[in-house]
Amino acid sequence: MTTKTKPEILTLTGHTGSVSVVRFSPNGKWLSTGASDKTVRVYSCEGEVFTFKHTFVGHKAGINDLVWINASEFASASDDLSIIVWNIANKSAKISLTEHTDVVLTLDYNSKNGLLASGSFDLTGFGSFTLRKGIRVPHSTSHERTF
Repeated sequence: MTTKTKPEILTLTGHTGSVSVVRFSPNGKWLSTGASDKTVRVYSCEGEVFTFKHTFVGHKAGINDLVWINASEFASASDDLSIIVWNIANKSAKISLTEHTDVVLTLDYNSKNGLLASGSFDLTGFGSFTLRKGIRVPHSTSHERTF
């Protein structure tokens, strides 16, 4: 029996560690990749053409998750206990969130109410931050939060 495989469309290189997360922006114009090398790489996307744009450096440990906030901003979660919100236009960190006391594993963003939710090994199970006009407002940090 023979197995047919699809041809590879594209391989993006550049990370020096294992890639742990890959996310497209809401408008489909950007692709972000996070890795154990502590960096996030961003590529522009036009059809099947991906062009490297920038490497975002700022975390002190590997990247676990990425979430897009809008067409020009995204957040990264790291083993360094932090979340960084990045701006593509100025290629820098907009906000650094350091409320977690253990590895930050996952992120999600609600565009309806501007909430960034995060999950961590710090037993809070839930951290929530309002992201509006560059101001961060921590919400839930209770260790006894139930769902």
